[in-house]
Amino acid sequence: MTQRAAPSGLTPNQFILLTIEDDTEEAPWIMMGDPQMRVVSSLFVTLSEFMREQCPDWFVASMLPILFRRPGTLHVRGQLGPDLFVARTEYRPRQSYDLMAGEPVPAFVLEVLSPESAARDVELKRGAYSELGVQEYALFAPTANLGEPALQGFLRDEKVGDFVPWELVGERLWSEVLGLWLVARGPELRVQQADGAFLRTYAETRQREKALEAEVDRLRTELQRRTRP
Repeated sequence: MTQRAAPSGLTPNQFILLTIEDDTEEAPWIMMGDPQMRVVSSLFVTLSEFMREQCPDWFVASMLPILFRRPGTLHVRGQLGPDLFVARTEYRPRQSYDLMAGEPVPAFVLEVLSPESAARDVELKRGAYSELGVQEYALFAPTANLGEPALQGFLRDEKVGDFVPWELVGERLWSEVLGLWLVARGPELRVQQADGAFLRTYAETRQREKALEAEVDRLRTELQRRTRP
């Protein structure tokens, strides 16, 4: 994707934020395939449950429009819809996330790459999120044809006022914002605590609940058998 040169008075990232097309339902890069949807939905549920218990003053959202003011304008609004973001603000239902109304900039943003969105996510959105002030920007490719490494990202360096590469440790990224590891495991993006324990996915939680229910039924049947006259 070729980027135009920024006009005088604007930095390259400001120019990206000024000119980047809005994320809308009609945009071709918004459409997700099954691999992308599985990653986003699973991670959203996992992180939401964890944050509500451990960090109730953090808000987790998925595909919620972020509204922002375009640089060099007074009232021209732009709209970006990250696959997932986390911000330090109260949890409440929202139809959009309005930076122009004083909402804090998301600290963590994740985009899951698809063939239609990869170039936009890696190039344009990197500049846009940096200009907005996002601290951590992670990208994950659930299929092999979308780039290597599958998990990569950028951290905000306040000294340079821009993103710098986020260093991988094996196939993991340590998120200071979340206090968790992001771990690439084939087509899955998992979340791991500092002690090495993985947060359960919704599917794993349901499987565990079913196993416990089956064990309760077994014990109830055994108790009834033993107490028969």
